[in-house]
Amino acid sequence: MKKMLNRFFLQKKGRVCSFHIKQWIVPSLLLLVTTVPLFGQVKESPLQIRDAVTQEPIIGVGYDYNGKRGSTDSEGRLFLTYNEGAILFLSHVSYGIREVGSDEVKTALESGVLVWQPRTESLQPITVVTLREKQSGRSTVHVHQEEKMAHDSGVLLQAATGVSGIRKSGSYGFDPVIRGMKNDQINVIMDGGHSATAACPNRMDTPTSQFAANMVERVEIIKGPYALRFGNSFGGLVHFHSEEPSFSDQMEIFGRLTGGYESNGEAYRSEAMAGFRGEHIQASLFGSWADGSSYKSGDGTLIRSAYLRNSVGGRASLHTGNHMFTVSATHNFADGIEFASLGMDLISDKTTMVNAEHTLSFNEGFLQQIETSAWGTYVDHLMTNELRPMPKMMDMATSAETWTYGGRTEFQFQEAGRLFYTGADVLYQKADGERTRKPLMGPMAGKTMVDSPWQESEKLAFGVFAELQQRHEGNIKSVVSGRLSVEKAEALDPSQRFLNLEEASPEAQLLPSLSAGISKQWSSRFETLLSAGYATRGAGLTERFMNSFPVGVDPYELIGNPNLDPEQNFQVDLSANWTSNQIQFTVSGYVSMIQNYISSVIDPTVTPVTPSSPGVRRFVNLDQARISGFELEYSQLFGRAASHHLSMSYTTGQDLDREEPLPEIAPFELRYRWALSLMGGALRPEATFRYVAKQDRVSSAFGELTTPSFTTVDLSAAQDLFGWITVTAGVQNLFDENYAEHLSRRIAGTQTRLYAPGRNVYAKVALSF
Repeated sequence: MKKMLNRFFLQKKGRVCSFHIKQWIVPSLLLLVTTVPLFGQVKESPLQIRDAVTQEPIIGVGYDYNGKRGSTDSEGRLFLTYNEGAILFLSHVSYGIREVGSDEVKTALESGVLVWQPRTESLQPITVVTLREKQSGRSTVHVHQEEKMAHDSGVLLQAATGVSGIRKSGSYGFDPVIRGMKNDQINVIMDGGHSATAACPNRMDTPTSQFAANMVERVEIIKGPYALRFGNSFGGLVHFHSEEPSFSDQMEIFGRLTGGYESNGEAYRSEAMAGFRGEHIQASLFGSWADGSSYKSGDGTLIRSAYLRNSVGGRASLHTGNHMFTVSATHNFADGIEFASLGMDLISDKTTMVNAEHTLSFNEGFLQQIETSAWGTYVDHLMTNELRPMPKMMDMATSAETWTYGGRTEFQFQEAGRLFYTGADVLYQKADGERTRKPLMGPMAGKTMVDSPWQESEKLAFGVFAELQQRHEGNIKSVVSGRLSVEKAEALDPSQRFLNLEEASPEAQLLPSLSAGISKQWSSRFETLLSAGYATRGAGLTERFMNSFPVGVDPYELIGNPNLDPEQNFQVDLSANWTSNQIQFTVSGYVSMIQNYISSVIDPTVTPVTPSSPGVRRFVNLDQARISGFELEYSQLFGRAASHHLSMSYTTGQDLDREEPLPEIAPFELRYRWALSLMGGALRPEATFRYVAKQDRVSSAFGELTTPSFTTVDLSAAQDLFGWITVTAGVQNLFDENYAEHLSRRIAGTQTRLYAPGRNVYAKVALSF
């Protein structure tokens, strides 16, 4: 019996908003009495769940069949004894909930395989970005495996509908904007909670840039205040996931090596991974290196954008009994990165990240699993203007450090048709640093001025959360989640100038959040989803304690306000999804009403500390702002050889106090991709068309410039060779369009946009074993 139970034990295989539920067997003496006599007579058959498009096994599918519950193993398998008339219930975050009839179960057990069509929407507005090559156009966003070479994980988000990004460098620091939400309004984490705090006041080192792309398997993006299990997800969640461990009866060695070159900017990139796995252990080492120089825009203008970025890391997992232990560590180093739109460049950025996780799974009872994790991140950042050509008004340098520590425990429960999560987490952030300014001319020439942009500020947050997911009669599913957080922040070394402007109140803030969603499966093809959420967010360290530093859309210096009221977001999402074997169509609309919206206003009574600055802005609460928009995705397969995918997104934001548009809102965007799968999938040509409309809804209060429309075309082809080599070649911006993204900042000291690269020819080679 013990051997039988061990055979059915399944370890943890997933995280955010997934139905990766662990098997449990109801303990009962009566059950044992009735089972033991039949022990040698009942034969269970393996059934592998596969993706209908890629034929890859689906790991962590929760199932419920004739009283037996669990989840698929590392090979996507479950084991069943056919029972006539019994229905198999399946659930997975990327595939939804499925009921498999008795006849279909019988047929699947005979073949040993059950295929499942992926879904986009699953109880919440969610997009999954996976780093595995797919040969079809489904509405989930796919990123080629070669993108593991990316030196900034933020670029992995660019293909997601409704996601754009702020750029201050042409090649580094992609800071995501999700439906008009940005900066601290978005929660960016890895593996359940691991996070980083930007040390640069201007977010040169965005949190997304700190997660090494070659340690990421997939990214989940939840738009809106719905992912309350994983921290204060006020406007959205970006959740990076490491590759889940797998084990083998015999010792195995595995690895990969990838390299690439880009013509525009003479960029070289490479990454590698090597590891081994056995019956109880898996361990791997990762490394990446990227080096590039200035690139040319479509009209031939040279844009300062050089960079050098390296990372090294490792991850090890140990499985014993019903325990799983995982530890990971990463060290990133960036050097000489040019930021054409800022007054300084990133000279050095050293980041160390450590994470430890433990999972305790149970074979029986209502409690399925307890997950506990703890993490820490240290960032050492230096930026100066030493790379800028003479003449200069002054020499400037800012050395800054941040510390981020956190921990989280979550209990997962399951019974028929119901999943329940509850737990608690804690997050500590601290930022400190020193800015030096030495005028080179004028009456102050030769003198050195020193101040602190962060004022040794810190924030401590503690939260409790719960989430219930339930299946109801009539093909109705629901999810209800809530969070209650307490935050306290203060500056340990405030400047006298700052104290004269604002008397700090270090009182703790109570931040409640609540969301609910309900979906209705009207037929096997049509489903609707309604989600509503209310979330509160306390101001971040920048908004509370920034000490006269230009960190906004315009060059005005920003001064923090420690007495800001929490933002409150009321949001509603409505979407509809239609799916067939060859077509998937999804359309969604959303409205967000934000009270106490945190913005800034010019204060003419305050003198800037830098003479070249046009003035000073102070952070304030606006009464109300509104963000709304829609997204549409359409995917279609043509036999087994062709597919196409269309996506559209549009967001509008309005400052209801000043009756003008909110700043930094991306314009309407349309993407169309056509892909072929030839030679049995070994050859994969692809063409992508992108149109971005003119953005003339701009904020005059922040001096935003309008951005003209543009169109780009990209071509690529990937070829698999010998089963272990993939060669990819392509051209981006085929027609050498001269354009700038609306969210890219202006080049420092000019009214010129930071133009995107012109035509770029690239090649990549990936080897795996």
